[in-house]
This record gives sequence, C-alpha cells and structure tokens, in this order.
Amino acid sequence: MSTTHRRTIHAAVLASFFIHGCSSDPDANMPAAELKIIEATDLGPVATHPLIRGRDGGYSAMFEGYSVWLYGDTFLNQSDEHGQRLVGNTWSYTNELDAGDGIDSFNERLDSVGSPRQFFPLEPEELQFNIDHAIDNCIEQPCGARWALWPKVMVPDPDRERMLVFYEKVYAEPGSFNFSAVGCSLAQWTDFNGSPERYRFDIDQHYPTMMFSEDEPGFGSAATVVGADMYVYACRLEGYEKPCRLGRVALENAHRRSAWEYLSWNGGWSDNIKEAIALFNGNDIMSVSYNPYINRYIAIYNEPMDRAVMFRTAIAPEGPWSRAEKAFDAIPPDNDIGWVYDALHHPEYDQDGGQTIYVTYSRENGFLSSELRLVSLKIKHAATDDARP
Repeated sequence: MSTTHRRTIHAAVLASFFIHGCSSDPDANMPAAELKIIEATDLGPVATHPLIRGRDGGYSAMFEGYSVWLYGDTFLNQSDEHGQRLVGNTWSYTNELDAGDGIDSFNERLDSVGSPRQFFPLEPEELQFNIDHAIDNCIEQPCGARWALWPKVMVPDPDRERMLVFYEKVYAEPGSFNFSAVGCSLAQWTDFNGSPERYRFDIDQHYPTMMFSEDEPGFGSAATVVGADMYVYACRLEGYEKPCRLGRVALENAHRRSAWEYLSWNGGWSDNIKEAIALFNGNDIMSVSYNPYINRYIAIYNEPMDRAVMFRTAIAPEGPWSRAEKAFDAIPPDNDIGWVYDALHHPEYDQDGGQTIYVTYSRENGFLSSELRLVSLKIKHAATDDARP
C-alpha cells in the first residue's frame, strides 16, 4: 500500500472520529456498507469426523498447503486418552479448496486411543485439574470444572514459516454460560505434525501463559495483515455490547507485548492499551479480511444474541468502518436460545477474485450435538451494477 494511500486513510479515520467518535450509537453516523449481497445460498453441513458429536467456532487459514480449521468446545462420542468427552478445542485440515458444492474431505489428528486430538497443549497443572474434576471418576469438587483453551484467530506468517494462533483461557463449570475468561494469549505453530508452542509472559503471575489479562481487551477476535504488520481486533463483552478495539504489531515481534500499539482517540497509535478506542460493535468471534473484488476490507460476524449474520466494510483495517448490514439469517438452532454466535468467513475459499465468499456458523441440532453449516455469498460493490468497484 502506498504512502499516499496510507495518509489518505489516516485523514479519513481522523474525520470519522470527529464526526461520530463520541456518539452513544456507533452506527448512527457511519456510512452505508460498500457491499451488496446478491445471493445467499445454504450449502448444508460441513463434513466432520464420526467421533465428533458437536463443536463450535471454525476459524481457518492456510498452513503448509492445507486449509486448517480450529474449533472450540467439542463433544466426543468416546473419551479421549485422558478420559474426557468434552474438550476445549479440536482441529481439522483439508486440501479441498473448492467449496462450491460443500466441503467433505476433512482430516483429523487422532490421539493414542483414536479420538480427535486437541490442538493446544495443556500445561501439566491444567491437564491434572481437568482429570481430577472430570464428571467420570471425579475426585475433587466441583465435578465438571475444567480449564479450556478456546481458539481465536489464526494468522499465517510465511516469512518465518509459522502460524500465529490466538486463544482464550477459560475456567468453566457445568451449566449454561457458567464460564469466565482469565485472559487471551498467543501461540506459535511451526511444525504441522506437532503442537503449537504457547508463549509465556510476565503480565499475570497466576497465569504466566497469558499475554492480555482478564481486565484488558481480548485481542484475537479477528485479524488481518497489511505488509509486515498484523492488525488484531478485540471485541469482548462490555455491558450489553461487544465493542471492537484494534491493536497493531509487526509480525516478527508479535510475541513481544511491548511492541504492540493501539488505535487511540486522536486517530494515532498509542503504546498504552488503556487508550485503545472502540471502532464499532461486533462480536468476539469475527472475521476481517481484504476483498480484492470490491477493494475493501470486510468484517463478518453474528449480531450478538441474534440469528443475523452481519457485515461491515472499510478502506483500511482501522476504518472508517461502515454501519452494520445483514447478509442473511442463520437457520434457528434446536434449542430454547434461538440464536447463533460464531459466523466466520473463510477467505482461502473465495472464488472469482472475491465475488463469491463462504461463511460458516454452528447450530445446535440435538442434545450435546451441533453442525457447522456452510453458506455461499455472491457479492458486488454497492455503488455499481456490474459488481466491480
């Protein structure tokens, strides 16, 4: 991106702050999205391993020639090698990159008893805690309590032959919504046949693997790369909304907390995380990617506590962002809640230069069971009739 283009973007961001920086409704004075949905087509469930009863999430990115997918809480049809049927994360991979008629050729890494293997390695004390509190053979109260590492966004770093993977450390007990995050952090994955390495930090003495504490923005909701820099969003719940803040760091220094800076009120970047501002309301599971077809960045996420899958557009990762518009409504889950929460875009599957994009979301379809559904979106630039910017 040219220096002139960057200066123009910076000026636009400043103007956006002056216009609506203090508005109680962040969308009130935002422009319309520069994208229109021509057609949304449900392509059905994404294939999964027969031992998997259900799982959520599904961040994806390319690594070692494969599309790698990371999932959160996963219910298994048989216990894993540690006697667990509920694990905090799993992963799959495929070299099938044409999603036009669905995706049905995923592979799973299996553990020593043939169950799907977790992606993130637990620290010895985390693993022992989970074993001691397991529902089956529980030896310490509260039974069912566990530590979970929930995946967040993945960022390929080909120059260093690695994948950077964000995650959230969560303490959970049985019951609906009975969990809390103790922080977010970063791992480095260099060996496709091995596990990622969880970095260690000195931010919180109780949780040495956390890069950001529970009192700080939860970076890793979404990310995109511009040149040598990684732009990372944090959209943790605050009150009744999930405002998205933005951090930036050089890819080579991603693991150095002191190298990070945050978009602040004056339109510039600050090394003080407390000065990070909210750009728009999104969701803690979200995608942000550059789309060459409309020459804009697109954010895709679920409207919190709703079935609506939303999108926004911007000329740069820092904005100014458009107001939210609906792409489609997810199929209702088979539960009393009635909403979904983890819509994600998978840019490696984009077709026709970005004119067709693919989005997934999970929905409950039975007791402790769920499916990941795939939706194709045919798009065009909002200002044209021929679908080109």
